Amino acid sequence: MWVVVGWGIAGCASEPGTNPELGDGGQVTVAPLASDVSQNPLERQAQDDFRGGRYASAMDGFLLVAETEKDPRRRSEQVFYAAESALAAGNHYRSYELYRALIQSFPASPRIPGVIERLFLIGRAYAEGLAEKPSLFLGIESEDREFGVSLLTNFQKARPRHGLADDALHYIAVAHEGLEHYPDARSVWDRLAVDYPRSEWAQTAQFRSARTYTLESEGPAYDTSLLLAGLAKLRAYRDRYPTGNHAAEAREEIAELEQQLGAFGVDQARFYLRRDQDYSAKLYLEAVVADYPETEAANEAQDLLAGLPSDLQPPPPPPDHVDDDTELEALQAPAAPPPAPLPVD
Repeated sequence: MWVVVGWGIAGCASEPGTNPELGDGGQVTVAPLASDVSQNPLERQAQDDFRGGRYASAMDGFLLVAETEKDPRRRSEQVFYAAESALAAGNHYRSYELYRALIQSFPASPRIPGVIERLFLIGRAYAEGLAEKPSLFLGIESEDREFGVSLLTNFQKARPRHGLADDALHYIAVAHEGLEHYPDARSVWDRLAVDYPRSEWAQTAQFRSARTYTLESEGPAYDTSLLLAGLAKLRAYRDRYPTGNHAAEAREEIAELEQQLGAFGVDQARFYLRRDQDYSAKLYLEAVVADYPETEAANEAQDLLAGLPSDLQPPPPPPDHVDDDTELEALQAPAAPPPAPLPVD
């Protein structure tokens, strides 16, 4: 009988699938104990603690038995159940150490394939910010997403054809996004979509890659290129997957970005209008209407265009050269304000 214990690694409900090692709600299933009763009282106590959910005590007990066990096969089993106990107790780093010790000391153990998947689970927990490890300072435990990136990167590189290799890339990207390393997250999600086009994460990767541009941007006033790139990728996702897993989210993101970019275009037009540079303002307003026709910004641009003369001409081109600083200052000066009205007697 397999025993299910809570672990708190549930994925987003809007995203596909859960790891086969996890039960409902992100629970981890610990390996069942052998049905025979051990003659070793220390081992019996460890087994009782394990069955009773006293995993911290079970881990200590299994390790104590392993220290005196002479049979390599049985010793490997004690180390394995110590690692399982640590994992079930939420001691991710200790379980990582014990699983690694099992692989290094007992490479022929039949437990190895399952242990490798356990290492994936531990890497995923760190990548999602749900696990802690001791720091180098005072032994204080803290979240370490970069450790998750390291574990999952090693997993994926060593086993690119493993059934969890695409999952590893997904959670590497999740970790990078959590760390606000948006270009790194985007690079990994793009790689996932290309290398694993049949993955359950392929659509998610394309959508979340597009979103990183918005997350990275500080707004159109600083740089519109990131927002424009994100908008293009979101539109590509929407057109490719009109009923996809993230189609509704993509449409909302597109509408928000279009309004944001359109409003910025209107603001730029108003800037030129205040300086009596109507032709430049007209170009911005026409671009807003053409590029973002379904937005409130487009309606505002239409109203402003209606108030402009219909025969606006572009300004003369600047001279090929400037002879002196005075002429340069005159070219750069804003338009002169209109003359003040004469006083009325």
